Amino acid sequence: MKRKYACLLTAIICYGMSFQQAYALPNIVYHPPLEAMQGRSLSINATITDPGSSLIQVRLFFRTSGTLGYRVQVMTAAGYNYKGQIPGSVVLSKGIEYYIAARNQAGEIRTSPVLNAANAPHYVVVRKAARAPVVRLLAPEEGAWLTPQEAVMVVAIDAGRSRPDLSTLKVILDGKDVTNQARISETMVSYVPSKELSEGKHKLQVKVRNLDGVAAESAPWYFTISRSGKPESRTEEWKEEPAKALRKFSGSLGTEVQYAALTREPKSTLYLSRPAGWLIRQNLNWAGKVGALDMLGAIFLTDEETPGQQPVNRVSLEIFDESFNFTAGDIYPVFSDYSISNIFVRGGSLTLTSGRPDKAYSKFQALGGMTRVPIEGRFDAAGTFEQWLWGTQWFYNFMPGTGFSLNFSTINDYANSIEEDGGSLPANNHVATSEGRVKINLAPSFSSTIYGEYGLSYYDEAQNLLTLSIGDAFRGGTRWEWGNRSSMDIQYRHTGANYVSLANDWLIGDWEGLAGNAQVYLLDDTLALLANMEMWSDNLDGQKTLTYVDAAGTSVTAGTTRTTYFSGMINYTLSNLIPNLSAGYSFNSQQDDSQPGSVIDNQTSVLNLGVGIQLLLDSDQVLTNISLSQTQYRDLAQDKLSANMDFLSLQCSLIYLRGRNWSFTGGYGLTRSIGDYTGVTLTAVATSSLVEKQTIDYHSINLLANWKAWPGKLDLGLGWENLSGQDDTELVENNLSTISLNSTYYFSSAQSLSLSLMNISYSDRISDINSYGEFVTSLHYGLNF
Repeated sequence: MKRKYACLLTAIICYGMSFQQAYALPNIVYHPPLEAMQGRSLSINATITDPGSSLIQVRLFFRTSGTLGYRVQVMTAAGYNYKGQIPGSVVLSKGIEYYIAARNQAGEIRTSPVLNAANAPHYVVVRKAARAPVVRLLAPEEGAWLTPQEAVMVVAIDAGRSRPDLSTLKVILDGKDVTNQARISETMVSYVPSKELSEGKHKLQVKVRNLDGVAAESAPWYFTISRSGKPESRTEEWKEEPAKALRKFSGSLGTEVQYAALTREPKSTLYLSRPAGWLIRQNLNWAGKVGALDMLGAIFLTDEETPGQQPVNRVSLEIFDESFNFTAGDIYPVFSDYSISNIFVRGGSLTLTSGRPDKAYSKFQALGGMTRVPIEGRFDAAGTFEQWLWGTQWFYNFMPGTGFSLNFSTINDYANSIEEDGGSLPANNHVATSEGRVKINLAPSFSSTIYGEYGLSYYDEAQNLLTLSIGDAFRGGTRWEWGNRSSMDIQYRHTGANYVSLANDWLIGDWEGLAGNAQVYLLDDTLALLANMEMWSDNLDGQKTLTYVDAAGTSVTAGTTRTTYFSGMINYTLSNLIPNLSAGYSFNSQQDDSQPGSVIDNQTSVLNLGVGIQLLLDSDQVLTNISLSQTQYRDLAQDKLSANMDFLSLQCSLIYLRGRNWSFTGGYGLTRSIGDYTGVTLTAVATSSLVEKQTIDYHSINLLANWKAWPGKLDLGLGWENLSGQDDTELVENNLSTISLNSTYYFSSAQSLSLSLMNISYSDRISDINSYGEFVTSLHYGLNF
């Protein structure tokens, strides 16, 4: 059975079987972010508890919107707080789709979204970073002569579509940081020296980032102080300071040592805490230049690396110039959709280019290494394949946006890891594709691109010529772009039943579909309209089959599944008072043609509403965000395998910035889940004593205070979080409380030392044997060079 269809049906059946002990499923409290920044990693944080058993593993499945394959990451835990990171290489303009899956020792799995997660995942809008802020000197004029009493400096800030991040703003006078003496707002900075400036020449400079993280640094402004306020000599010339020599290497080093201990031992033998004891993480990044070659390097090492799972450690070295690129270590190569696209390979890559990308140019790339492809949808198998991947690409560009490429890749399962783990076929796989595109500039700010790709694959299932299988696939589409950011893309794909490319994770054959996406920015980019659409059919040639016996003993065979998916979002900047107003909606429908009656016939809809409010009170600032989310799932099949579920979530957060040295953050959230198990037809559920309906309410509260106790030298933070859950059937009643203390001492602008203390207390009043306490402390040293 091919993986995609098997995982879908297995997930539905497993979910239905789990209703026999529904209250024992892990509980996931998670609120998706509204947007992400293109090319930057996105943190995913969730609180996950399990009242009936203990969690074995929590996985994060993620992909670029519009692609079939999910990549998988094991989420790390601090108590019941789980964290994952979606890498920037996946965060593209099409958007991000992802879901969370938690499994406990009882074998039960809960996902977020709760049902149909793989085909109706969370969706996050991705936007490009706003331009760097513009910093202008209003007073004094460049080169002015002033008396000591006239030394008042005023600077204007224009952050464009974004807003300045005032916590990053620096006012530097004669090389000294005087930020804490300045009066600061989002559009203006004024500075009056606390004492008279000495006579002579002075230099002023302002640095700031916007909320997208884009930095701006003003050129040095010069003025002169004299008692008369006039030049001492009309012939005096201004001389620029000599430029500093460019450093050969720069980068950062981080070392973290963490210790965890149980303060209250749980009585349950099933309880699985994160390992008590020491944990060490080390991170090194550097960039430099050797002769005419540029270099980039990164190393991440941690004790969290475990056999049989996706590798956590990372190492890479990149050496390049305008025509040469060599990369060794962990890479995510991209050839094309039907050959290799963002798969994790531990090996090396060599790229040679000729010409310039803005004109005619050609590129040749060769790579090789060991793949780390996850076995998705399987918790009982090892977490990685160990196969050798080889690939080459030749690309020729006639002009910008117009060219073609030839791609080839092969995977050889020398370790027989697929066969042993039962993950997927084949043992050997070879893929060749050709891709082409033509871009037509219809106007200075409007263009249209037509593109397509055709691929062939042949594989040997058991290294026997009699088992050789050949398949083909093709795709084609068009893309329109206008303005700086607006675009629309629509494409058709057909993947033959025998087309399989493990070089591109989860590219499984026997399906066809139509997909499109659009992002339109209006009103000087203050109004954004984003939409995604997919319509596809799976199991066209009947290559994937499932025999299911319902509660009445009738045998049902699953056939073709048709899926329709739509999502849309509106973001609007109403004013400085309401900088963010958003609304989003997604709908997913699935139905198969099984006889008699459908095995799969369900609908999922999600509605999100959000508003942001900003108040400026003299030197203080107040930011408020309110979001409302509703998710509805309905199983319409004749043999109902899943409960109807409704989720309603309300989140409110408040940030109060007091002057330059204090910030307070608070938040409240309510999540209500309503499950209706009436009519579920699995025998195991029909004979259970489970109530037909269940409502669970989760309340979350968080408070955090940060204080620059010694500006530029010492930062302190104190936080408290509480999560409590209770249902109406006396099956769930628990409470999770976390107290944290954080401090950072800055030895200099390049060195810092951070200490974090966290105490976690979990109380389960229904099953006290799971109650526990945990203490976690970590020490982190950071160095910029």
